[in-house]
Amino acid sequence: MPLSVADRLAIMRLVASYDHATDQHDAVARANTFAPDGVFDPTGPALHGRDAILHAVRPADARNWRHWVGNFVIEGGGDEARARCYLVVWNVTEPVRVQLTGIYHDRFRRVDGEWLFAYRDFRRDGLAQPA
Repeated sequence: MPLSVADRLAIMRLVASYDHATDQHDAVARANTFAPDGVFDPTGPALHGRDAILHAVRPADARNWRHWVGNFVIEGGGDEARARCYLVVWNVTEPVRVQLTGIYHDRFRRVDGEWLFAYRDFRRDGLAQPA
């Protein structure tokens, strides 16, 4: 069964919840956007499981960052989905400036009726990426 509009909106809300939790420095809320066995693969080593994601160290200057995502492409069906979206991170310390840009490649799984990240891969613009 293809994804419904409600599924697509729930996935977009999940992505927004992740970014709000990250910007509010709420490590518990951020980790809880992932399935228990979820993986976050940022530009550094991959983090496996909620506990690793919960205890991830963020850059010191990240206190003043705001994440903005857009241009979603969401596909899938049943209890699994995947998406791509662009990311712009603003540093809101004066002078306000773009800190970084990139693209998320996400896989989602519905767990007990709730969409969660199964795998989140971030590819930062300007860095060499594996083929």
